Amino acid sequence: MAEKILSYKQLLLDNKNLHSRLIEVEEALSAFQNGETDAIVFSGNEGEKIFSLTSEETPYRVFIEKMSEGAVTLNSEGVVLYCNQRFAVLVNESIENIIGSSFLRFLGKGDKQTFNNLLKNGIKEKAELRIILQNHNISTEKILRLSLNSSPLESLGALCIIITDITEFLNIEADLHNVQATLEEKVVERTAELGKKMEELVESEIKYRGLYNSIRDAILIADNDRKIIECNQSFSDLFGYSLSEIINKETVYVYENKGQFAELGQALQRHLGDASPFLYTVNYKKKNGEIFPGETSIYFLKDNNGNTTGFIGLIRDVTERIKKEIELKMLSTAIEQSVEVIVITDTSGNIQYINPAFEKVTGYSRDEVIGRNPRLLKCGKQNDAFYIDLWETISKGLIWRGIMINRCKNGSLYTEEAIISPLLDESANVSHYVAVKRNVSKELELEGMFRQAQKMESIGMLAGGIAHDFNNILTIIKSYSELLMGKLSKDKELSEFVLRIDEAADRATALTRQLLAFGRKQVMKMEPVCLNNLITNMESIMKRLMGEEYYLFTDLKAGPSVIDADPHQIEQIVMNLCVNARDAMPSGGKVYIRTRNMEKRVALIVEDTGEGIAPEVLPNIFEPFFTTKNKDKGTGLGLSVIYGIVTQHNAEIQVDSPSGKGAVFCIKFKPSVSKVENNEKETVDIVYQGGRNILFLEDDEIIREITQMRFEEKNFTVFSAESITEALKIFHQHMDEIDIVFSDVVLPDGSGLDFVDRITSKKEDMKVILTSGYTDEKSHLERILKKGFQFIQKPYTPDDVLQLISAGNNEEGK
Repeated sequence: MAEKILSYKQLLLDNKNLHSRLIEVEEALSAFQNGETDAIVFSGNEGEKIFSLTSEETPYRVFIEKMSEGAVTLNSEGVVLYCNQRFAVLVNESIENIIGSSFLRFLGKGDKQTFNNLLKNGIKEKAELRIILQNHNISTEKILRLSLNSSPLESLGALCIIITDITEFLNIEADLHNVQATLEEKVVERTAELGKKMEELVESEIKYRGLYNSIRDAILIADNDRKIIECNQSFSDLFGYSLSEIINKETVYVYENKGQFAELGQALQRHLGDASPFLYTVNYKKKNGEIFPGETSIYFLKDNNGNTTGFIGLIRDVTERIKKEIELKMLSTAIEQSVEVIVITDTSGNIQYINPAFEKVTGYSRDEVIGRNPRLLKCGKQNDAFYIDLWETISKGLIWRGIMINRCKNGSLYTEEAIISPLLDESANVSHYVAVKRNVSKELELEGMFRQAQKMESIGMLAGGIAHDFNNILTIIKSYSELLMGKLSKDKELSEFVLRIDEAADRATALTRQLLAFGRKQVMKMEPVCLNNLITNMESIMKRLMGEEYYLFTDLKAGPSVIDADPHQIEQIVMNLCVNARDAMPSGGKVYIRTRNMEKRVALIVEDTGEGIAPEVLPNIFEPFFTTKNKDKGTGLGLSVIYGIVTQHNAEIQVDSPSGKGAVFCIKFKPSVSKVENNEKETVDIVYQGGRNILFLEDDEIIREITQMRFEEKNFTVFSAESITEALKIFHQHMDEIDIVFSDVVLPDGSGLDFVDRITSKKEDMKVILTSGYTDEKSHLERILKKGFQFIQKPYTPDDVLQLISAGNNEEGK
């Protein structure tokens, strides 16, 4: 029997141990799976080993209320001072009813006596009793095991009791062996599972350690003394320190200087109570001494009580970012200060950004246009197809280039050259459009002026090029007309015909001069000219030219009215303006010629009372051959000639023509610093001095023949030549006989002026007269006049030359 009891007790103890182990394993597994476990304790031959599952301590767990055993605290008289919920369940009463009552009421008679003895004699050591609980509130009997211990509360005279319900254990003796085997299997299974979880935990630790070291930002962990206790691989790579070199070193080692280290301490103090990290930018120093800017995110470490134990610093090298920020700032400044207009819109065309150049060009402020569509600048100069093409191009992600006319806020128009490009986001989708525009209004105006100048230069070159040949032809026509007039003086009818031919030649000569003036190829003879006197002298002629239906009024009020000009070309200006005014008033009208001093200039103003110039015509009035007159009324050169003369005189011309109120032309000349000389000449009767010998050099055969014929009629001996080579031979043969040299300047085999220089070096007393059909630098007029030679411009007649020869002091040729 004793052996059976011993066997039973041993079995019960084994069962208890196995069951406890099973509960511990299941609770450990459950807690581990639910993330409630802070550490796992394993006991073995080497003692206890603790494996922490977190980096910080966790709060104590309140387990008394949750434990599966009943817990009771009694005073020395057996009155219940405290019980947990499990005990209340065991006795099937509320905690409120239990506390303050006698614990003996829950025991049977025999158990009460045993328990009273314990209370009376005192508990010297831990004691365990099995007592059968009998209570009228319990439907069935329960066998409870009491574990008594007074040590923890002995000073207070209290007794602690842990109560375990073992009723069911007594009913399962037959099944204990099977249960034990089952439990052992489960323990092995659960233990293996826990071992696997531990392996996973180790693997997880390795994985997170690898992740920690793979983070690109440098990480350091420091204590409250700012000593480094941990850092990752990126920290070592960035600063150049190994882990052993930097651990337990103050963070001052990685700062540029101690001052910045002190600033960190101040920053840590300022943010000490912050729950979130704070950013801190400072210059760091690498092991090799290199300085770099770093942005640091600082996190405070706290224990379970909320006390700061250190901090974590995430350091990022922002050298490249700062460079990019500087570049971005420079780019932003460049855009803001750019003279080019820059506009950014969203994909619907709504303006998101404009630079100051936009405000300057359009007159709209930023607040007035942000959120609005650029169509507010439309002026109607472009049709719908223009804008459809623009939008189709940029919507496809392509770049659009073009020129458009837009309207400013004040209503004025301007022309801009635009490049509109799509901006793509990270997905290569169009997110915005950027337009870079340049106001080219002035450039187009200058370009137009340049084209106008090119046209004028081209026509001028053409005019200058044909002037020589044309003047030669006119010389022939006028020379033969003069010869015929002398032969037919008695035949009035034929003389009239010849006179018409001569007049036509004069008109052709005038037209040639207009072309030359237009092309600025006419040789100018600049001299001080009194503008008031010139207009006064022309007044009677202009009145006859305009006719009786027109009234000409002069109002000459310019004080200093002397200008440096070619008087014949100024006369041409006045005449052309008056004729233009007359043609603008077919039914008659008034023309006013005024002089004024304006802006330190001498102004010539011609105004008419005609219908004015249409706005669409006004930009083209100085175009060569442009005219609104009928074909038989004008050549379109009148105003072009004026423009050419004005330009040659370094003057400026302005036109104002209000609709229906006539036209006003204002030409402003620079005043002269010279005085007008007395140009009055004595009337001298020209007497041809025949009997003299002339060396006549002319490459045109007809001119040479008619001129020689006329000279010989006037009793001159003429040695004619068509080239310099021939003329030199004649000169060497008749040098002593020759008195006068009359030579063309431009000859097939050289310069007539060079020829004259050669022969006058051998015979200085010869009279020299030079002529040319050219009107530009090819005529060498300036050199001719400087040498004191006489000059006559083609077309001429032989009698014109004879007058020049016979005049004692002929100023006309100069």
